[in-house]
Amino acid sequence: MGSGHVSFHNDMKRILIASSLLVALIFPVNTPATAGDGILWIAPDNTSSYERSFFKLWVDADGNGCDTRAEVLIKEATVKPKVGAKCKLTGGTWVSSYDGVTYKDASKLDIDHLVPLAEAWRSGAWEWDDQQREAFANDLEQESALNAVTASVNRSKGDKDISSWLPKKNLCAYLIGWASVKSRYQLSVDKAEALVINKYYKSCGLGYQTKERVNRNPVPTVTSTQGTTNSAVTYQISQVVIDLTTLKLGGILNLTFAMSTNDTEPQSPYCLIDGILNAMPATFVAEARDGGKIWQCVSPIPSQPLEQSPSGRYAVQLLAVFTNNGQKDELRKVIANIEVVSAQSPSATKAPAVKYANCTAAKAAKVTPIKRATNPDLYAMNSGLDRDKDGVACE
Repeated sequence: MGSGHVSFHNDMKRILIASSLLVALIFPVNTPATAGDGILWIAPDNTSSYERSFFKLWVDADGNGCDTRAEVLIKEATVKPKVGAKCKLTGGTWVSSYDGVTYKDASKLDIDHLVPLAEAWRSGAWEWDDQQREAFANDLEQESALNAVTASVNRSKGDKDISSWLPKKNLCAYLIGWASVKSRYQLSVDKAEALVINKYYKSCGLGYQTKERVNRNPVPTVTSTQGTTNSAVTYQISQVVIDLTTLKLGGILNLTFAMSTNDTEPQSPYCLIDGILNAMPATFVAEARDGGKIWQCVSPIPSQPLEQSPSGRYAVQLLAVFTNNGQKDELRKVIANIEVVSAQSPSATKAPAVKYANCTAAKAAKVTPIKRATNPDLYAMNSGLDRDKDGVACE
């Protein structure tokens, strides 16, 4: 892999710690773990709607003509393949670490995300923006993040976590990789995962312990150096509490959060859902213990969106308006994503539960993608078309 690949990931790291207030606050609430801290935080899974398309696959990060899949195949080959025009691979030998089977045909291998994309979504990636999800899905720096393995084994794994699926071979390596990937991206573990990690903590030398976190969603203090001013404005948003079950068209937005700032100008926090709910001023509730203030937004969510998002997916945001060196600035923080269906949306009416011979036939019938979450009956009839078992067939 070329220097461009390293540069890409270095750029991603710089983005994660960028001082720009607007950029930094669209990244996930949980910042990357400090190396060697050995802590995996326990939290329940987020069950908001997931689609594999939220993670862009596969990219050519270093511009050498080989995408992520090819890079993994080249890296993990025990006998290196020849790399031809447009990164066509010929020859080569691979050993699948999950079952020990040897292959000389790369087409029989899947590139597995050790922490499945759907699992990453449930444990924290739902808060990320597209750029960070792309970086996670194509991570070539983390040794164990991506693995070339037997296709059928990978599909039997699906989106299961370590409490539901473990490989027949190299168990400890798998668990160590799982813990290190979760730690690297500060993804939470649920209680079932924690039991497995604690069980193998000593025998596998995992080096990570699990702990309950009192405040699941601390937001790091972020400093703005926007414009030409040298005087930074620092905001901290914490204690975010939102009822995800009511985040739907016709439902109720009920959001409470704490905000503190070193800004001398009056702060004006708002809540909004782009395309659905215009910015509404938050109501002051009480003084927070850390010197900030606790705010609340309570508002009915319209039964129809102001403008239909192409994906039907909307971001719930906090908005702070402040004055920085005489200039009006806005801070936005995405705190949740919701899936909505309007009356005009083609997906508002469920397709009948018909079994299709293949995805080509399903696409011709205009019922794709077939999602377990939105049409369980249709999905049940066509679950065999869901190759990666992520709950979405013919994506």
